[in-house]
Amino acid sequence: MKKLKITFFAIIALCCSLQTIAQNINATIDKKQYDIGDAIYFKFRVPFEKGENQDLFYTRENSDTLELQATKTDTILSGDKTFLEYTQKYMSFVPGVVSVGDSLFVRRQSTKQDSLYKINPCQIEVLQYNIDTTKAEIKDIKGIKQEPFSFREVLPIIYVVLIVVALATGLYFFVKYWKRRPKETKPQEQPKVIIPAHIKALQSLEDLRLKRLSEQGLKKQYYSELCEIIWTYFEERFCINATELTSEEILIKAKGKSEIASQDINMIEEIFTTADLVKFAKALPDEMTDKKVWNLAKDFVNDTTVRDENPKTQEQ
Repeated sequence: MKKLKITFFAIIALCCSLQTIAQNINATIDKKQYDIGDAIYFKFRVPFEKGENQDLFYTRENSDTLELQATKTDTILSGDKTFLEYTQKYMSFVPGVVSVGDSLFVRRQSTKQDSLYKINPCQIEVLQYNIDTTKAEIKDIKGIKQEPFSFREVLPIIYVVLIVVALATGLYFFVKYWKRRPKETKPQEQPKVIIPAHIKALQSLEDLRLKRLSEQGLKKQYYSELCEIIWTYFEERFCINATELTSEEILIKAKGKSEIASQDINMIEEIFTTADLVKFAKALPDEMTDKKVWNLAKDFVNDTTVRDENPKTQEQ
């Protein structure tokens, strides 16, 4: 309790000392009487130097009858001096005499020294509205009036109901269709039919015979295609990459295969020798030789097949 008393008296002493030390500055106001709610403009000027700061503070709060709305600051030049002009906007909603700017101080802070200014308040009168109660008309209280029904009031509800029904119907038919839709059946993968090497070779030889290349004089093409058939058969049947080997290299690798008899080696050697003469030496064997080489190729395939029964091909 003693500490509160000491603090209270210290604040009173400080306010009294501020009022004695501070310099007084007069303020102006636009008029003396205002209606309730009118804007009250309170103006005053404080000397100003470049680089200093100025702060506004109150030693006590404004009364409940006066409300500070805003404070505006402008720089004013008057002769050779500079001032900061403060414009404060107040409002009052309680009739009576009010003191504007009471307990308002301005503190100047600069590098040289600090100064304190006390703003002299202005008194104004807030007028009350004059209401002539003798002319007031007193009317009876009317009962609650029933508003007539309007279709527009329920129209939004009808729209919402229709939308919900439409969505529910669409969802129902979609689910029904989804359940009854034909299910996609994945196509069954057909097992790859592996054609044996000797079947492919014999079919290729038959296709070559039907082309009648040797009868047309296309000897080089005839022997080239015949060699390609034999090379392919070597690759698929004996895993010999014949397309990248010479005829001699193919014969060497063929002799190392136990599945190839010596008589079959002789057939291949005769086929390759005749073919090389046609392709590289431009030899032109007769049709009997062409038929013989074709039959040797067919016999070689039939002799080296892994099947017990060999397909038959028509001889030339």
